[in-house]
Amino acid sequence: MKRTMVLALVMCGLVVGSAQAGMVWDRTQASLGDGTFLVNGSSTFWSDADVWVMERPITYRSPLIRSTPLVKPDDFDVSDASRYHLAAEITPHRDWLQKLSVSNDAVWISVNERGSMPDVDTNSGLYAIMIYNVGDDDIALRTNEQDGSFIPIRANVDLYFTADNFLGGNGMAALYFNGDAVTEDDNGLWGNFETAAVQLFRNQYELHFYVDLQPGENWLYLDATSFYGPAGVIFAGNMSFSYVGVPEPMSMSLLAVGAMGMLIRRKR
Repeated sequence: MKRTMVLALVMCGLVVGSAQAGMVWDRTQASLGDGTFLVNGSSTFWSDADVWVMERPITYRSPLIRSTPLVKPDDFDVSDASRYHLAAEITPHRDWLQKLSVSNDAVWISVNERGSMPDVDTNSGLYAIMIYNVGDDDIALRTNEQDGSFIPIRANVDLYFTADNFLGGNGMAALYFNGDAVTEDDNGLWGNFETAAVQLFRNQYELHFYVDLQPGENWLYLDATSFYGPAGVIFAGNMSFSYVGVPEPMSMSLLAVGAMGMLIRRKR
């Protein structure tokens, strides 16, 4: 009985440890003395075998045509185990950029373990990674006292990546955040079928953009397109935000009383 209990605890520990792999979160909060709080948050994330992926088969024609519909709302339901599964870590193809200069942890991943072989099926993938979970502390500090609405947290995201064959294209955005396409100023290399097909996987690229964090889990999706042969992605990124939390109701009342007192004293 004791041995069974110990084994169960060990397995739980392994599951928890695995769920946190490929992601580091950090959040600090300090009182500013007037009822407000300075909050700093960040997360670092990278590609590994704990990233979720939904396979997206395509058919190679001219021009490139997908055999499945383009992204739709249901595609962003990572909890749907019938569609999403864990990605597979793969050995980089000899023609690929082997490592990202910004991360020693990021590895090449694909929709299956055959991703770097020359005769793999034409499977693309919608890769999903949770970059931050906005918890109760943030929610409390970002709730509008008047109408109870949540004030989104503006966050900066820096993403470094490469892919075979490319991200986006054929009517698809390269990146999605919580189901919405991320707009960015790009040079066309990761969304253009003509230029990206041969060049993208040999270089490291970067994108810098802003997103609005919402309560609960916040997911970043990379739509990787492959039309034949080796396929996969490697990426690393960081997300950061900083804000001053709204004063608590009691603090607001004290501030109002203090301000009125100063006005009365000035009039005297």
